[in-house]
Amino acid sequence: MKNIKPEIKMKIISLSKCFWYWNSFYSFYSTILEIPKRKLEIRIPKNSNNKYTATEKILDNLERMGENNKIKEKISNFYKLNEPFDKNDNPRYIEAQKELKEFKNIVGKDVVEDEIKKREFKNKLEEQKQKDLMEQERRKKLEEIKNKFYEYTKVDSIKEKQNRGYWLEEYFYKLLELENIEHSKPYKTKTEQVDGHFKFKSFDYLVEIRWRKEQVKQKDISIFEGKIDSKGQSTRGFMLSISGFDQSAIMAAERKNPKLIFMDGNELNNILERITTFYDIFCQKEHILVKYGKVYKK
Repeated sequence: MKNIKPEIKMKIISLSKCFWYWNSFYSFYSTILEIPKRKLEIRIPKNSNNKYTATEKILDNLERMGENNKIKEKISNFYKLNEPFDKNDNPRYIEAQKELKEFKNIVGKDVVEDEIKKREFKNKLEEQKQKDLMEQERRKKLEEIKNKFYEYTKVDSIKEKQNRGYWLEEYFYKLLELENIEHSKPYKTKTEQVDGHFKFKSFDYLVEIRWRKEQVKQKDISIFEGKIDSKGQSTRGFMLSISGFDQSAIMAAERKNPKLIFMDGNELNNILERITTFYDIFCQKEHILVKYGKVYKK
C-alpha cells in the first residue's frame, strides 16, 4: 500500500468531523504517528489549518515517506472507532457517525487485523511445514532402526549376538531422542555398570537392556534392584528384554514395593512399526505399576 486508494483517502479526510476539539485530533494522530502531541501541534498548527487540511497534510506526508504501516494503522484505528469523539459537544456528531459507517463499508475489514491474520496463517503454515519435515526425518530414522533390528534377529554367530546387544543399548537411546525424552547413555561408577537412565515425569529410571536367547530370571532382577536401591527415592528401574521375562522374575519384581517396569521385544517391535510410541506405552505401564503394582502387563 504505497498510496491510499482515492476513495478511502477522501473518506479519511471527511472523517475529520469526528473531532470537534483540536485536542482530540492531535491526541488521535500523535498516537498513530508515534510523535509527541506537542510536536504535531507545531508541525501542523491549528491557526493556519482546519482539521480537513491538517488530515490531508498528514496523509500526503505518510504517502511521500512510504510509511505503509502507519497508513494501515490509521485506517485500522478509524475502522475500530466505535463512535466520533467529543459526543456531547460535537454538533456534527450524527453526520460523523454516518461518515464513519460509510468508511467501514468501503474499507470492508480491518486492514491491520487482516494482515496480522495473514501473517499468523503464514507462520502456521511454516510451522506445520517444519513439523512435517521433522516427522519425515523421524520416520526415516525409525525405519533405519527397525530394519537393523530385524537384521539382528536373524544372526547366528556368538560375536554377532554380542554385537546386537551393544547395538540395542546404543539405539534404544536414539529412540528416546526421537521422542524428546531426557536421558543419559550408559555409564560406570566405581562399583557398577549402568546401561543408562532417562527421566519420565517426576521419576528417574535406571535402564537395563538384554538381548539374549534366554528370558530374564529372578537373579537378574535382584542385581538390578540393588542398583536402584542404592540411588535416591525417586529412582525406579526400566528393563528391556527382547526375549521377555520368566515368571520368577516377574514375581520377584512385584513382591514388595515394586519399582520396575518391564518391556519385551514384541512391545519394542510395536514402537518400531509405529503402532504406538515409547511415550504412550510407557505411560500405560507406569499407570499399571502405580495402580496395580504390576511390572509387566501388556
